[in-house]
Amino acid sequence: MCAVLIRDKRYQRSGGLDFRIPPNPIMQLIFIQFLLRLLFIKLLFIKLLLIKQPKLYPLNKGSIMLKRNLLSIAVVTAAVSLAACNDTETVTEPVVEPDTTTETTDTMSEPVEMTEPMADTEPMAETDAMGEMAATQTIGEMAASNENLTVLTEALQAAGLDSMLMAEDKYTVFAPTDEAFGALLTKLGITKEELLADQETLKSVLPYHVVPTVVKAADIPYGTDIETANGATISISEANVITDENGNTANIVGTDMMATNGVVHVIDTVLLPK
Repeated sequence: MCAVLIRDKRYQRSGGLDFRIPPNPIMQLIFIQFLLRLLFIKLLFIKLLLIKQPKLYPLNKGSIMLKRNLLSIAVVTAAVSLAACNDTETVTEPVVEPDTTTETTDTMSEPVEMTEPMADTEPMAETDAMGEMAATQTIGEMAASNENLTVLTEALQAAGLDSMLMAEDKYTVFAPTDEAFGALLTKLGITKEELLADQETLKSVLPYHVVPTVVKAADIPYGTDIETANGATISISEANVITDENGNTANIVGTDMMATNGVVHVIDTVLLPK
């Protein structure tokens, strides 16, 4: 039931009822609903009397109008009462807006540990390590597979020295390029075939380019005489320039070509002993 009876404190002892309008808006709505329902019941009762006992209440023009008015009032009252009862009595609580101020926590970033720089490795040592790992050919095989050392390979084969550079003994070879041999042929005024046919010259010149030990670029003894395989000596400056016994010079243009039985350094001029 939507109606609420409010018992006033002054009538608690006597049991009386006080129909005062409560201060709460929701209770006020319920109280009004209760009064409208009482009015609806009263009007409905009057209507029933007019219908059931027409003799007691003779119908005339005035009574007919009164009947219609009462009926309209009853319908409106019922509609208002039902609408009021069906309303959801909700109390909207005040919406508390969230605090937009965000707490910023000061996080102290830990100092980044500086990693110690890696020790600088010597470029030559790195090259040597790579060369040793990649060494799968002998000096003779390496010269034969190099397109810039074709004349040297032919000269070694012609002098029968190619097998020496394929042995297990360790050597260092200063290998003249094809252009270096071309310059020598021009200087001597002979052809390549004439040079390859002169085994005495080849057996003297070719061992002059061989040192019977392994000497990498980082181990070259600059400024000192280096004895070669034919007994004569050469010297190398810090600029990697070789000087033979005749005072001729050759530049080292390639270093540390590692082989299984030694190392090859490429030069741009053929060395000549006395």
